[in-house]
Amino acid sequence: MGVVWSSHRLTAIVVGFVGAILALTACGSPTSPSTPLPLTRFRAEPTSFLSGSGFDQPRTLVIHDRDTWVRTWADIYRRADPPPPMPAVDFANEMVVLAALGPKPSSGFEVLFTGASEAGDVVTVELDSRTPGPSCVTLTVITSPVDIARIPRRNGAVTFKTTSSVVNCP
Repeated sequence: MGVVWSSHRLTAIVVGFVGAILALTACGSPTSPSTPLPLTRFRAEPTSFLSGSGFDQPRTLVIHDRDTWVRTWADIYRRADPPPPMPAVDFANEMVVLAALGPKPSSGFEVLFTGASEAGDVVTVELDSRTPGPSCVTLTVITSPVDIARIPRRNGAVTFKTTSSVVNCP
């Protein structure tokens, strides 16, 4: 004897199958292509902006205005007296992104912005979080690496994509 399917059960199976296919295809491809954005780090060398910042917790931040920039600059240099002059930022046309690793047990930890792009109204900022490998000679000091960069001003969401890497020293 064959299997008898009710029309309700068959409809539920078909709807579930079509829904699963739609969900999988939506996750597999972005809704719009990504366009690179210019990103200018505040430090030209391939190291963190500062290894001994005032940030006691890991943090990412997008700064859209001068008041927040003044407070953030004071936080970056909380352990320095006096802090160096604050760089000028044209907040009408650009914004500042910040990534802080929080306290680390030695030197050799770095955080660097590596790029930025936008897709639709979402900006993705990429950064590399570097850990010293076992063969690296490090100092036994507490560090708190931070990196800062400027990108063109956008009003949509900003996401941070972190890649972790281990630095192999000779």
